[in-house]
Amino acid sequence: MQIMERKNVFCLLFVALLSLNGTYAAYYTGTCGENLTWHLDSEEGLLVVSGEGEMIGSNYCLPPVNQYVKQVQLPEGLTALGNGALGNLQNLESVTIPEGVTSIGERAFFFCQKLESIPLPAGLAYIGKGAFQDCTHLKSITVPSATKTIEQGAFFGCSRMTSVTLPEDLQIIYANTFQDCKALTQIDLPASLTSIGEQAFAGDVALAVITCQALTPPAIVESTFSGVPDETLLEVPDESYYLYKNDTYWGRFRMKDAPYEEIPAKVTVDPGETTAMFAWPADTQASSYQIDIYKDGAVFCKLTLGPKGQLLAIAFSLPQRKNDQMANDQINAQMVNDQINAQINDQMVNDQMVNNSVLSFMVTGLDEASRYNYVLSALDADGKPIHVYTGDFATLGYQGELKGGGDEVIPTPPIVPGDPESPATDVPSLIQPARTSVKLFRDGQLLLLLGNQTYDISGKRLE
Repeated sequence: MQIMERKNVFCLLFVALLSLNGTYAAYYTGTCGENLTWHLDSEEGLLVVSGEGEMIGSNYCLPPVNQYVKQVQLPEGLTALGNGALGNLQNLESVTIPEGVTSIGERAFFFCQKLESIPLPAGLAYIGKGAFQDCTHLKSITVPSATKTIEQGAFFGCSRMTSVTLPEDLQIIYANTFQDCKALTQIDLPASLTSIGEQAFAGDVALAVITCQALTPPAIVESTFSGVPDETLLEVPDESYYLYKNDTYWGRFRMKDAPYEEIPAKVTVDPGETTAMFAWPADTQASSYQIDIYKDGAVFCKLTLGPKGQLLAIAFSLPQRKNDQMANDQINAQMVNDQINAQINDQMVNDQMVNNSVLSFMVTGLDEASRYNYVLSALDADGKPIHVYTGDFATLGYQGELKGGGDEVIPTPPIVPGDPESPATDVPSLIQPARTSVKLFRDGQLLLLLGNQTYDISGKRLE
């Protein structure tokens, strides 16, 4: 019988031989790639593939073969397992993938229900959609460090899998990847991870511990962990504790107590319609400060400031001072982020500034009549929190209620220079400026706004 080759399918030759005891032993053979052939002894259940290159085709078209295959022997020259290459082998118990394989295609091991373990080669870079879907007896999987992509639903329905090890450089977990892995008890997510798709861990009802090493919480949606109990313990880096705790979706999980001391009522926030003036005590041990502002549970803006309150990496701001001197420093007022459009401007305070133990800054570009949460952290030289201040505030016009936790929101009455009735000495605030100036660039020139007047850097009033 002539063997015919067709791309993307296995081609089959059947031979039946009469054995000495009168039973028949069936032998099957065919091709599964340009330079690959296979043969199977149905009595032994061993499928042997020979040759080199990519294994193509699908056993879906060979139901007589599927039921006999218990073991698969793959050649060292194999480079890839194509779509459905070994799918639907319901009695497959063992297979060893050669080290030269760099890609496992879509549904390559789909519905191999009796497969309990499968070591993946170190050079594997790609795992396709549904590659191991419904491998219901697979107990554990270690994805090698070379793997950059694990496609949607790759381990969907691996209901007995209790252990998963992910590569350190993985950035995305796509939708449904570990859905209905009902025996999975814990998962360690790498620091490189940036997003997790819809229902990626949905239905993982035994998941008791989620450890996420990422400093910035990976983007997730409501269904990402659908069905995972709220009592599941979420472990995160200490410096990112509040980023996760205040996140709309990550925040639903149980977390340990804050790993550092929370200090309430030492930060004041003076909100306007679209601005908020922050003031907090300077810490002599702090190498920097970090301010995270949230709206509706999502990060609105994230700022890092130096030990004197200067905005790092984006602009250089001067600390507040007692005198009326206008410095000749060149300051670039920039946008913190194009998406949030929150502009941070340097502040200068004249004449009646209280003392140098208080730092402050103003955020502009906030939304009107809106509520915000904030976390202000004093950080040491290693970026670890020394003190953490938490609270909430609302821009003018907001009608809802604040949580009341953390710092109290205390509006600062306006201070009029030279007015003996000015409430400067009675304001229950850490900052009591006589005047506030804002520096900005306009038409290539550094200007200062003071009240309703505009000055150049030398202090000359502009019309």
